Amino acid sequence: MATLHFFCGKIASGKSTLAKKLAGDGVLVSEDHLLATLYPGQIRNLDEFATASRRMRAAMAPHFVAILRGGQDLYLDFQANTVRSREWASLLAGSAGAELVVHYLDVSDAICKQRLADRNAEGEHEYQVDEATYDQFSAFFVPPSEDEGFRVEIY
Repeated sequence: MATLHFFCGKIASGKSTLAKKLAGDGVLVSEDHLLATLYPGQIRNLDEFATASRRMRAAMAPHFVAILRGGQDLYLDFQANTVRSREWASLLAGSAGAELVVHYLDVSDAICKQRLADRNAEGEHEYQVDEATYDQFSAFFVPPSEDEGFRVEIY
């Protein structure tokens, strides 16, 4: 049975780094890369992110299910920071007959903000995020719970 790996943690908590580390021979797909490529310069706030993410997820869902049905583990470097986003992942896994594992990076705001400042200074990430935007996105953050029906790995 294939496994869908989904990542939960605030901005700059290390989700992408962990996804790359764990992916090995599995298929790794980055939400930031897809959104930056599909909507260059068009995602400037939370509403624009939500709209673009919803569209991209709808377009990609059948492909993700096909990958899982084909027996490949899939590592979605997508934010799993709300119950709704994790419900979407559960639907994908259920449609494919795959297991769902949510990797939760429990990292403090102080550490995330320092990493964010470092990341912004490096200038290599798809998005430059200021602290106000970090705080806006973090206001919607809901840690995962095993009561949601999947395995949670905490880092």
